[in-house]
Amino acid sequence: MSTITERMQDASQFTDIEKEVIQYILEHMEDVSTMNIGDLAKETYVSNATIIRICRKLGYEGFRQLKHELTKDLEAKRYAKNEVDFNTPFGFRQSVPDIIHSLSSLYQETAEITERYLNQGTIRDIAQKLNKAKRIFIFAMGDSMITCEGFANKMIKIGKFVHCAARYSDQLFVAREMHPDDLALFVSYSGKSQIVECLPILKKNSIPIIGITSGKDSPVGKMADELILIPDKENSTFDKVSTFYSQVSFSLILDILYSILYALNKK
Repeated sequence: MSTITERMQDASQFTDIEKEVIQYILEHMEDVSTMNIGDLAKETYVSNATIIRICRKLGYEGFRQLKHELTKDLEAKRYAKNEVDFNTPFGFRQSVPDIIHSLSSLYQETAEITERYLNQGTIRDIAQKLNKAKRIFIFAMGDSMITCEGFANKMIKIGKFVHCAARYSDQLFVAREMHPDDLALFVSYSGKSQIVECLPILKKNSIPIIGITSGKDSPVGKMADELILIPDKENSTFDKVSTFYSQVSFSLILDILYSILYALNKK
């Protein structure tokens, strides 16, 4: 999911007057974050209705929600730690205090980036689908499967049937045995791992598919019914120490979904 500033910079959906308002918002983000809709209308010489129309084109119900997302974007930029190297966050001869600081910074920045890119509506819809599903099958491999095991363990504690489909490399068999009232959750950083071979089977059998990935144009990105995108910050070169960034991001997203489900079921 792109940030609010990135969506505002996509001018294709706006009229000329709306573009002028958008430009004002981009140039005065700090000021706009403290304005009410009347203040912004006065500063840009447009009606309140024009601003509401802009908000809705950006995917928000109204100006209050737009301001909330604008504030999140400002905070993320203000506190982002650009010195973090997501592939090699520490050196081989780095001291213990420096390694502690480097990893703490990586975790903090990963959490901030992930929160910045999450769409509340998408998260809410996915949580509801997970809650409604009779059974949940997770398709993940390697480090992602290890992360998903923790999520599955939590879900079992609130009475949800959750199974990691690729645990014994029998994901194709699992995919063929799923029913339309089940749900498939794909967790893959690239969106291109071996589990994608199951996607055509699931589509053919009308199984709902949820994807969590950085690969917008990957098989998971293209075939998922609901998609949570995270920014691509890792590379696949030999110098990568570990998948710190992707797994911290996945873990946070899965914990958020679990927390929503926990609250729904406790109600």
